[in-house]
Amino acid sequence: MIYYLSQTQDPRVTKFILLSPANVTHLTNSVNETERAFIRKMVEQGKGEQMLPFELFGCLSPLIRLISGYIHLC
Repeated sequence: MIYYLSQTQDPRVTKFILLSPANVTHLTNSVNETERAFIRKMVEQGKGEQMLPFELFGCLSPLIRLISGYIHLC
């Protein structure tokens, strides 16, 4: 995309966002034991389709089953 814009300066493109991969290890290390226990309990109770009632990583309230895989609880 950056190359395209540098070559064409296409007026249809007014903005672009640069993204980089997340450091998953760093993010999952920020999940404390209380949060891990809660997630583990909810998965065991079959409530993995619910949203977490608290934020993770400073901004997300993901589905429990999605985050459980990231923090190696399943």
